[in-house]
Amino acid sequence: MRALFIQPDATEEPGLVGEALVGYGFELDTYIIQPDLTRTEGSTDFPPLGGHDLVVVTGSPWSVFDEEVSSWVTPLVHHIRSAIETDVPILGICFGAQAMSVALGGVVERSNRSEFGWVDIDSTVGPLCGPWFEFHQDVFSTPEGAEELAANEVGPQAFRAGRSLAVQFHPEISAGQLLGWYDSGEEGRLQHAGFDTQRVLDDTIRLEDEARLRVRRLIDWFVEEIAKLP
Repeated sequence: MRALFIQPDATEEPGLVGEALVGYGFELDTYIIQPDLTRTEGSTDFPPLGGHDLVVVTGSPWSVFDEEVSSWVTPLVHHIRSAIETDVPILGICFGAQAMSVALGGVVERSNRSEFGWVDIDSTVGPLCGPWFEFHQDVFSTPEGAEELAANEVGPQAFRAGRSLAVQFHPEISAGQLLGWYDSGEEGRLQHAGFDTQRVLDDTIRLEDEARLRVRRLIDWFVEEIAKLP
């Protein structure tokens, strides 16, 4: 089996999700939309649907409603819609989840409260229960016809649409990837917003082994119960 990671930029790595998929038996391919984060342009020559058993759309420092990147966000939303319509399973992570919501007729808007760090999430679906890592300032609505599976006081945290799953949190995160985000310029912006970036890094290091096991359960459940792959 093959899985495709569509990454808006190179800092959005497959991480623990990719590791769990490889452990399940998948081979991974990646497609990076913005190789250069200093430029707003991006490539949208996505691999044809049908060449992969599932697609993962990762996070992004951009919002789906940012006009500067509409030249690649709009084609990505259309690609996600086509995948769902042709029954290709999608796992949308953070920005990817928001793009899924828009693709299915939902709404994404600025949240009343940003979330950054490890957050407890409750759900009737065991594999969705956290803590999970959050890093977002937008919130999506659960589209009509989709099933909301988790939410907190900020907004929806997960929904299912057919064989596809959207999660607001970042199951892929590792300490190394968080440091990469910090180095890309996020640490200064977060500190300016009042977040304790060192504490969040310390928590990520402390929780990484536990998170790895939780991600494996999440991916096993997604592959078998949502995507319904062998």
